[in-house]
Amino acid sequence: MTLKKLLRAGLTALAVLAVGALLADPVLAQAQAAPPEPTVNKGDTTWMLTATVLVLLMTIPDVALFYAGMVSPKNAISVLVRVF
Repeated sequence: MTLKKLLRAGLTALAVLAVGALLADPVLAQAQAAPPEPTVNKGDTTWMLTATVLVLLMTIPDVALFYAGMVSPKNAISVLVRVF
């Protein structure tokens, strides 16, 4: 068998299983017909903004220490000041 025939057989089997699952469980078919309306959660939004600020605050010292580690010790302070 060639790869093309194997791929076609696998995709056919996957399609048959998906249709069978939808026919066997009417709850899955209903869930796809009427999705719930999205709601905005203030706690999730606040946490995402807080995490974003923390990552941005960590990036500058991270880059500074990375570049300072690649130069000789006597030039490390100069590199740290340039990054900041």
